[in-house]
Amino acid sequence: MPSGRPDYSVTVYGTVAISGGVVITGVVSILGTVTVTGAVTVTGTVAISGTVTVTGAVTVTGTVSITGTVTITGAVTVTGSVTVSGTVAISGTVTVSGAVTVTGSVTVSGTVAVSGTVTITGAVTVTGSVSITGTVTITGAVTVTGSVTVSGTVAISGTVTISGSVSITGTVTISGAVTITSGAVTISTSGGTNILIDKLIQGAYTDNQRTLSNAGDPVLYGTQTGANRDGKYFPRGCRGWLERVDIYCKSNGGGGGTITVYIAPQPGMGYVASAVATIANGFGPGSVQAVFNRAWNYDSLFIFVVCSNADVPFSYNNDAPFDRYYSADSGATWAFYSNRNNFSAVFDGQTVGDLPVSGTVNNVPIPSAAAESYGDAVACAGSAETTVLTIAGAGKCSYIAYFIYTAAACDSAKLKVYCDGVLAWSGYPLGMSLWGHTASTPGASLLKWAAATSSSILLTITFEFRRELKIAVLATTATAQSVDIRATPNLIK
Repeated sequence: MPSGRPDYSVTVYGTVAISGGVVITGVVSILGTVTVTGAVTVTGTVAISGTVTVTGAVTVTGTVSITGTVTITGAVTVTGSVTVSGTVAISGTVTVSGAVTVTGSVTVSGTVAVSGTVTITGAVTVTGSVSITGTVTITGAVTVTGSVTVSGTVAISGTVTISGSVSITGTVTISGAVTITSGAVTISTSGGTNILIDKLIQGAYTDNQRTLSNAGDPVLYGTQTGANRDGKYFPRGCRGWLERVDIYCKSNGGGGGTITVYIAPQPGMGYVASAVATIANGFGPGSVQAVFNRAWNYDSLFIFVVCSNADVPFSYNNDAPFDRYYSADSGATWAFYSNRNNFSAVFDGQTVGDLPVSGTVNNVPIPSAAAESYGDAVACAGSAETTVLTIAGAGKCSYIAYFIYTAAACDSAKLKVYCDGVLAWSGYPLGMSLWGHTASTPGASLLKWAAATSSSILLTITFEFRRELKIAVLATTATAQSVDIRATPNLIK
């Protein structure tokens, strides 16, 4: 090649095999096949419509336009723009400071560093490292087994598979699928920046205000009074701020009445809170509100009601899906019925959905509150069992103090503790003394014992219950007793 001609042009129509180095300062146009085993340096424009195979290093400071196939096993450095409509396979290092446009496929087994703009409509396969400071737009599939560092903007509409690590400080928009098998994803944000995960699962969105209903036409009416209860169960999606519960009902006359509404996490558990809805004489049919205005920290919600009289019936229907529950023992046990009650729960501040996770999950403690319950100087008939305290709800109790006033036979008055109707503990001063209990015995302490004066017991055993804690006294003799009982339960709220 003559020297002293920086604008010298080279046009190749046939096949060229070069085993040395090539330096071109002009224009290169290749229509045939070129095989170079040395280094290629071009400061002008390169247009290739044939096949180029280079095993050395390629340095281009101008513009490269390729419509054929390029295979390079060395390093490629381009400071201009690159446009490829064919296939590029590179096993060395690629450094581009200009713009790259590829409509075919790119396979790189080395390192790629791009500071310009990259637009790819084909498939990209990289087994090395990728570092991009510009903008990347890819409409095909991307497979990376190395590490990816992007400080610009990435928009991908295809599928991304990464088995290495990803570090992104810019913006990433992916409308296809992302699979990360063995690498790590690090997302760092500045103060006040949100991380938004959109559409976690199908139908994951919920509004900030939502009404749980599963109602139907209010064609039937019924009442529950006394120990009878009617309920409706929502098993999912109830966490938030419970504003109120709406009951569709009417008044049949008789002066109206009230419907007491209870809420619990599930059937069979003690209620967490209650509210009363008032039905005026002659009302309805229509909805009345039981206002709660409280945080509901559970994913499920069970609503059950009792009417003050038979003149204020609530509505139900026989349409599926069914969610009605009935209790004849004040909520101790429940049976499922093939109906659904017209009860609705109105929530504010819903979550955006469920996020499936694996590994270690941090549990949020269930909120609870302690409140003292007591019975003072309660008269207990002889040879009978008397209920002194009944605590409705779900929780636990680790403090029960029991004091017997009556002098005669006071050491034989038995304390009994029931959890959800099951006897959990019982004992009386004389029997505890025979077993060796003293004031220093842990769990069940006999603080005082005297057959003809007074006696006292302190229980610090933890009693857990889901519906009801009941404390009773059994007078084992015909002598009536007078007792005090103090209990401090923690009930879920």
